[in-house]
Amino acid sequence: MVSCLRIPPSPNKSGGVLHSCSNSSSRGVDLQPSEQGIIALANELTALQQKDREGKLTESEQKRLFQLVQAEQTQNEKFNSFLNSPEIQKLTEEIRRTEQQQNVNLASYRKLQKEVLSQMPTAVMLYPLIFDDRLELILVSANTPPIRRTVKIKKEELNQLIIDFRAGLRDNGSEDVKEPARQLYKTIIKPFESELDQLKIDTIIYAPDGQLRYIPLSALYDGKQWLIEKYRINNITAESLTGFNLKPISKPHILAGAFGGKDGDKRSGFSGLPATLIEVQKISDRFANTTTLIEAAFTKNATATKANSYTILHLATHGFLSVDKPEDSFILFGDGDKATIRNIQDWSLKNIDLVVLSACETGIGNKIGSGIEILGLGYQMQSAGARVAIASLWKVDDAGTQALMEAFYSELQKENVTISEALRRAQIALIRSPQYNHPNYWSAFLAIGNGL
Repeated sequence: MVSCLRIPPSPNKSGGVLHSCSNSSSRGVDLQPSEQGIIALANELTALQQKDREGKLTESEQKRLFQLVQAEQTQNEKFNSFLNSPEIQKLTEEIRRTEQQQNVNLASYRKLQKEVLSQMPTAVMLYPLIFDDRLELILVSANTPPIRRTVKIKKEELNQLIIDFRAGLRDNGSEDVKEPARQLYKTIIKPFESELDQLKIDTIIYAPDGQLRYIPLSALYDGKQWLIEKYRINNITAESLTGFNLKPISKPHILAGAFGGKDGDKRSGFSGLPATLIEVQKISDRFANTTTLIEAAFTKNATATKANSYTILHLATHGFLSVDKPEDSFILFGDGDKATIRNIQDWSLKNIDLVVLSACETGIGNKIGSGIEILGLGYQMQSAGARVAIASLWKVDDAGTQALMEAFYSELQKENVTISEALRRAQIALIRSPQYNHPNYWSAFLAIGNGL
């Protein structure tokens, strides 16, 4: 398929009207009225607006400014028509109803541009929408109108790809994971390859829809490298847009709890996690301002009472994300007690920059739900006041988790390193290690919230 966009002629061009045309970049992908050229036009518009503020526009530049503003309005009109179409309205209303407004409202993309992306010109938000017969992909950057791609893939085909990918991720002895990882890369990332390169993007803010929440974007594979090796990745919820900031954590004060299993496993029915005791001890050794709660001392009441006195809450314990009843997802404590998402709603975490759940697990297996339990966990932590939550999509090998967390905190301790960047560096460190380079070990963990 070929699609063309009529672009206003630049006064710097010598002849005719410039057209920008592009072919479909991969099988099954429709390029909407072409966005190739939009980035160049947006850059030109930004430069002219700066000159206009300084009162330095020539007469011809003033005319050019008018043309570019009109072109921008046309692009916004096309995108808003897409948002206002009955099909999109029905889907977004369903998302709001079932997800209790936890996901980012795509119609608020200008707020996202102003409050988030304006602070990060090398970041974009990637927003997929799943339909029965296709996948709609939206890319929002700081200065360009939203860019849309349509991927012709049926929902059941996408779900099977997700199941195959997760199966490969959970089997750390198999290399089969690379094929579904490559297919998902072609489906989700490749349609925007040229725009990501042109915009010099290094950060993807991800707002996944439905079943796509069950896969880590970090482990998509382009045939040469994993996506996390090229981009910093941060999942976002509606709560993430409240009080957005880009500050690294300075002088962390950490409350670290560990369920080793000595006192709690018989009552809880969960297996012991002996490496969590080492994990928490190493955090304590690294950071002077650390308080530890171990085994029976690691209780729900002690954690809720102490948490808001610290900037990081590290919970090295079992967490369970329920597909059937997301509100019953819980965190296990050393005495066998549990805190559900409902309980977390009542906690006060307004002084907390980061909550780390280092042994979380979903119970989906091959069962695909809506992914709301994953979104809900991060959302409720943020709703209680925390800025970022790090959780895992499946239970990772005990020693592998310890290795990742040690690398993560080592990076977080460095000056001016954000949460998402510290996680990215830790994941890359494991990719390059001989023992933990399979994505099973490093890609399960994702950052949800303002971790950029």
